[in-house]
Amino acid sequence: MAELNKILENLCTVEGVQGAFLIDEEGNMVESVMDQPIDIDGITNLAYRCVTSGRMIANSIGKKALKQSYVEFKNSSLTLDLLKNDAILALLATSGSNLGRIRLEIRKNKKSVENLLS
Repeated sequence: MAELNKILENLCTVEGVQGAFLIDEEGNMVESVMDQPIDIDGITNLAYRCVTSGRMIANSIGKKALKQSYVEFKNSSLTLDLLKNDAILALLATSGSNLGRIRLEIRKNKKSVENLLS
């Protein structure tokens, strides 16, 4: 898991990113890197439920599989990207962070994370 931790640490070097974490297909934390203390279990649970809800919405409106979810808060945002094995790669960022850059960095690292989880 050292390689996975290194990828998450690199994602945290993107301006505004406060943390990166990986949630498995059952909603359990696999690995996390945070620059501040937070309730990681709470965020893991809510992120997993957010993705589950997004999948239900996609099914109910006849759309294909959910690929990514984005939740914006007053002072931060959470980007949730679904991996091919139903794991979730999540990035927590400050308000006003460059979402395009965050999404680009997720895309650049997605295959590596998926390969490490196989």
